[in-house]
Amino acid sequence: MRVVIMRACPGSGKSTYIKNNLPGALIASADTYFVGKDGVYRFNIARIGAAHEACFATFADALSRSVPLVVVDNTNIKVRDFKRYVDAARARGYAVEIVRLACDPAVAAKRNVHGVPADIVARMARDLTASVLPADYPAETVVKTD
Repeated sequence: MRVVIMRACPGSGKSTYIKNNLPGALIASADTYFVGKDGVYRFNIARIGAAHEACFATFADALSRSVPLVVVDNTNIKVRDFKRYVDAARARGYAVEIVRLACDPAVAAKRNVHGVPADIVARMARDLTASVLPADYPAETVVKTD
């Protein structure tokens, strides 16, 4: 049983990576919260906290059901963004993998479907590459996507 934590800026190719490399995974994503019954994505910054709580609830439910492969598909820029996922996975006996997608911020900004401005994507990219994982975390796998 394993959990894969994705880390990347919006537009870096997280969804494509998951589709191509992690078939059959249960995907926990804050983005799911913003998809209406009509299938249309409608982001609302005022609801971001609720979206992340719903994502974690989906994740925790998957672990409680012993789903063999669970992917956290959020930006997870800073360790504090995904620490509780790692802690919960380890508590349930899951192996944890961390995958960081490295993408030119200008390319990611053009591709992102969430309307995140280029300067924010650039800041996120700097924060992502500057973050240091705790010593007891697995080394992250870095995949270039641009």
